[in-house]
Amino acid sequence: MRQIALCLLNALIWSCSAPALAAETGSDTQPALDDNYRLVLTDSGQEGQATEVSVVFASDKFEVSTYDPTLKFAGTVKSKDEKTMLVRYSLMVESVMVTGEFTSEKSEKPFQTIQRVESGTQSSVKLRLGEPIEILRIGSRTFRLVISEVP
Repeated sequence: MRQIALCLLNALIWSCSAPALAAETGSDTQPALDDNYRLVLTDSGQEGQATEVSVVFASDKFEVSTYDPTLKFAGTVKSKDEKTMLVRYSLMVESVMVTGEFTSEKSEKPFQTIQRVESGTQSSVKLRLGEPIEILRIGSRTFRLVISEVP
């Protein structure tokens, strides 16, 4: 039941933050950019397991939601000049933490208790085409963002 409540709370928070981001940028429609672009978010991962999330778009808005790893990434993109884009984004990641271990009389193996922890940020960054930039570090995890034009 607690998991369902957390999922509903996450859905509510996410659905409220996306319109807020649109209102903040003053854009309620999705005007086209001059070209197609690919935005790549790289998560160095826990225990060295890197994950890459890539989205191709031609509008000024993007939104990605993944299950494994649990990640929500949304924002807007605006061209500043021929080689620089302003990316306003909201990033939320979920991590699983082992909070304890216990044994049972009925089982020889110990059980682990876990807790799901959310971390995230909202910000903006100027990205030069093709040049990655570190946007967030959480413990040993590093998140990098790069944008490129799709031919």
